[in-house]
Amino acid sequence: MRIDTDARILERFYAKEARIQNIDGSVVTKMDDVAIFASGRIKPEFIDRGPLDVTTYGSTAVVTGADHLGGTVFGHYGEMYLRFTDILVRRDGRWQATKTPSF
Repeated sequence: MRIDTDARILERFYAKEARIQNIDGSVVTKMDDVAIFASGRIKPEFIDRGPLDVTTYGSTAVVTGADHLGGTVFGHYGEMYLRFTDILVRRDGRWQATKTPSF
């Protein structure tokens, strides 16, 4: 994947008010997270997605799952397993993340 493409995907996927939890536990805005990917400081190499559980409540969805992911973060390669709970809202005919962990 190209980093600029990753950043564009995140730009569209995150809701304008999205808050993303970083790997260090800090919480950043949509624009901060997109900027980190666009700069190349985070370079994902793979994400192996496990089973997902999706529950919808009208125009809101709660998605839980587990990923195995790897790549370079601030110049250091690593892999990890991540359990997550994402909250998405349906706007303008598409689902957008409002709360999500970052990888």
